[in-house]
Amino acid sequence: MYGVKINWICDAENGYALKGSEEHQIGLASTNIGQLAEPFVNSNRNIFMDRYFTSYSAMQHLFELGLTAIGAVFAHRRDVLACLLKVARRDFYSTLAVYMHNKKITMISYVPKKTAMFFCCLHTTKS
Repeated sequence: MYGVKINWICDAENGYALKGSEEHQIGLASTNIGQLAEPFVNSNRNIFMDRYFTSYSAMQHLFELGLTAIGAVFAHRRDVLACLLKVARRDFYSTLAVYMHNKKITMISYVPKKTAMFFCCLHTTKS
């Protein structure tokens, strides 16, 4: 099945499309996430995403906005590290995680029977 996917933000009361701009500097998925998450900036909330929206740039963008996120990621994305793709030699139910300290983003590869990959980012607060 083929088609065109159009992402709009519409008013909940009357269904009219809200005014937007053509800013695609960080990728279409990241732009959509940024627009939808705009009311929640710096609220320390967590966003759960599906494979379409999950990417390294989206995670980084949300983290800069003061939001955390977690989501599954397609293995064919260029953001996925090569060391996480080598599943042939890994045991079933094994987990491999790569943490980027300066970016506070973690990539996790879990092998139940077939590889599942996730991105997540986390806030740290001083208490």
